[in-house]
Amino acid sequence: MNKLAIYHKSKSYYAYAVSENKLHIRLRTAFADFDKVILVYGDKYSWHHKKELRMECVLSDVEYDYYQIEIFERSKRFTYYFKLIRRGEVHFFTEAGIVGNILESKFSEYFFQYPYINETDLHVVPEWIHSVVCYQIFPERFCNGNPDLNPPGTVEWGTEPTTDNFMGGDLPGIISKLEYLKELGINVIYMTPFFKSNSSHKYDIIDYFEIDPHFGTKEDFKELVDKAHGFGMKVFLDAVFNHSATDFFAFRDVVENEEKSKYKDWFFIKKFPIDMKKISYAEQNATSEDWYILDGEEVLSYECFGYYSIMPKLDTNNPELQDYLINVGKYWIKEFNVDGWRLDVSNEISHTFWRKFRQQVKALNKDALIIGEIWDNGEPWLRGDQFDGAMNYGLTQAVKDHFARNIIDKETFRVRINKLLMRNTDTANSAMLNLLDSHDTERMLTSLKENEDKMIMCLGIVYTFIGIPMIYYGTEIGMTGENDPGCRKCMIWDSNKWNKKIFETVKKLIKIRTDEKALHYGNFKWVDIHEELITYTRSYENESILVIINNTAEPIKYDLLSDYENTVELIGNKQYNSIEKYGLKILKFFDKVDGLYCNGTYVVGIGRFE
Repeated sequence: MNKLAIYHKSKSYYAYAVSENKLHIRLRTAFADFDKVILVYGDKYSWHHKKELRMECVLSDVEYDYYQIEIFERSKRFTYYFKLIRRGEVHFFTEAGIVGNILESKFSEYFFQYPYINETDLHVVPEWIHSVVCYQIFPERFCNGNPDLNPPGTVEWGTEPTTDNFMGGDLPGIISKLEYLKELGINVIYMTPFFKSNSSHKYDIIDYFEIDPHFGTKEDFKELVDKAHGFGMKVFLDAVFNHSATDFFAFRDVVENEEKSKYKDWFFIKKFPIDMKKISYAEQNATSEDWYILDGEEVLSYECFGYYSIMPKLDTNNPELQDYLINVGKYWIKEFNVDGWRLDVSNEISHTFWRKFRQQVKALNKDALIIGEIWDNGEPWLRGDQFDGAMNYGLTQAVKDHFARNIIDKETFRVRINKLLMRNTDTANSAMLNLLDSHDTERMLTSLKENEDKMIMCLGIVYTFIGIPMIYYGTEIGMTGENDPGCRKCMIWDSNKWNKKIFETVKKLIKIRTDEKALHYGNFKWVDIHEELITYTRSYENESILVIINNTAEPIKYDLLSDYENTVELIGNKQYNSIEKYGLKILKFFDKVDGLYCNGTYVVGIGRFE
């Protein structure tokens, strides 16, 4: 028995409330260490009515088994411990660790406790997120609908992007392409910033309450939201609250009035007078990590986003600034009926601010979606008091490492996916924004060296995984591009230049995702049908989706459910028991796939347990 592998923590993502009376309990053990795990639980005030239920091993890999169960107590109070059965021997796991015997009379001393479920502590996400497919738009590069709005020096549409050139994309252009998005099957649009700014990316905001005049007017935006809603689409925006622009009114006041400015505490000012020397990319990358120190003095007299002097960092610990930014979030919901926010650089902003932001935004619209930009583990922000979900860059990296970079094998990929699912609650997982690429990353097709078959496999994962699938504009037509600015090329509207195979597959995947309830609400289980294949199920009520991925250069045959009749092939090569090289197959079963027959063997969920 590997005692070090056993892990549980109450009031965490290992024990969390899903309703006023229900708790999800998880336990981690070493791989194949126990034959059976039983949860013993009850109300501590009536412990003599305790119950025993067997836990299900929901995920497994070469490192760990993960067990989970949902339990109910009318009293909303939970006390519990675990019975671990190994080769006929029973071990008990409590807050005191592994013990040989249980003193039931001393349960209050060393059993795990979830003292009480308070309704206001529940993590509640908008119901509408479960069946949607999201499309990310970078407004400056999506469509030029009104050339009269073009800023001076606008270059020809489709010119190679740089960090500071303009192509003329605007709000009228997005409005003109809503029909395209509807036909594609999109029902959520996420737009990067369109607020007044001097840059093409608009992440250096001058005025949070005004639309950049080169993008259009508030009337244009109202038309966009109203038409999108008419098509059944939600719209959510990008909140840039970590930093502003040097032309932001408050920062200008600090520059002019220095210590007398009433806004000086809105920023992290190190010294006066403020020197706004612009630091170039070359300067940052050409010297040592101490490039910003010259003659013992810091080059910048204020903190900023990274070291980009054009974006001074906002001090969101300041109560007055908190109120200002929260009013920004409320304004665009109240005046234009937007459906939520994606929060830029959200993990560098105070938790206190985000708690206050969530309370006030959700009070205005309880169904507003709040998504944080977090590239690493977002769990501290995903406990129900701050964000609904986060951008799932962990999934992006795992997919790229296995399918594009070839630096992890199938089993390590599985380990990485399991860790992603187990480091958050099921509620938070359902609200993660799953993506292959974005305005901040290399295009996935470029990462894959333009292998369209591998691209389709990767898209298949995003559209069948737990969470909200998101596609970055142009990914559906096979656009390529290196990291910024290469990933911010103009959308190609000449369909003769599209990758039709990728486009048609994306349309199919979107329809599958939209139609299938097992992909909206279903659990996730690995299935072993062949040592070379990545295979998993999503099951809900009386239906299951089976996803098979062959990331090898050879076709593979397998003997799967040869006597099974209630099966529909949603995507695949139409050969039931084989899959082509670099192939994706999606099957639908009209009964729960609690188990599958493969090569005459009963294969269950993760492949080993009853």
